[in-house]
Amino acid sequence: MDGVPVKGESIPIRFFLAPLGLTPTFRGVHHRFSVKYFVNLVVVDEEGRRYFKQHEIRLWRKAVDVDEDSADVAVA
Repeated sequence: MDGVPVKGESIPIRFFLAPLGLTPTFRGVHHRFSVKYFVNLVVVDEEGRRYFKQHEIRLWRKAVDVDEDSADVAVA
């Protein structure tokens, strides 16, 4: 990225979340608690200026398709 970020500009960033051991986002579990995740991003330009952004992320688990043939295999 070159220059100062302009308001409304998007900066694509890739996060690898697998090593973090996160759970899906939960809302209102038994009306007692919720689980939310936030990403705090700090961008530092060439002149040392810092730009901060906090954004909530929602995590979910993708449904796993189970084949009928693989379901019959026993694990030893």
